Amino acid sequence: MSFNKRAIKIYIDGKRVINIPNSQSAVRMKIHQAEWGGFNGNKNYMTNFRLAKGGNELYAQQTTDMSAAAAAVEKAIAETGKFVTNNILFETGKATLKPESMDEIKKVAEYMKKNPSVRFEVQGHTDSQGSDAINDPLSQQRAEAVVKALEGLGVDGFNLRAVGKGSHEPVADNSTDEGRAKNRRVEFIKK
Repeated sequence: MSFNKRAIKIYIDGKRVINIPNSQSAVRMKIHQAEWGGFNGNKNYMTNFRLAKGGNELYAQQTTDMSAAAAAVEKAIAETGKFVTNNILFETGKATLKPESMDEIKKVAEYMKKNPSVRFEVQGHTDSQGSDAINDPLSQQRAEAVVKALEGLGVDGFNLRAVGKGSHEPVADNSTDEGRAKNRRVEFIKK
């Protein structure tokens, strides 16, 4: 169990079963032994109970982690002029961003907010599965979806240009699953 003012996570056998990240009111928890119909008077016990200790303010660690992640974006851009990621994911065959992609997009947004004069060409790349007639527009739509997500996080769209590259610029062998996964990527090219 992990508890912090308005947030609580509960795990059973190492699997998270409850996650309330930001309750509207303070979370209070009491654990009672009960049966259908009420208390039965027997004493039952929990075993292997752990209360996680942290002491950080709500989301303080996440903010620190995000700043470090934005620094990684900054370092990549300073060294190579671009930030390349395989952690922006889409639904198969669609330009719909998966929710887990937002952490990566937030890193770029944080970097851009700290550097408001930076302009990026946001390139969408696909693997070679499917034809160019499908992959080329799909990569463009995916790049546009990333731009839209960045704008939704407060980044000025004037500093972003979406470009679809399809499967024309692979960085790995498209004949293996691992290679295709590397080729499905988003690149932020500093302009």
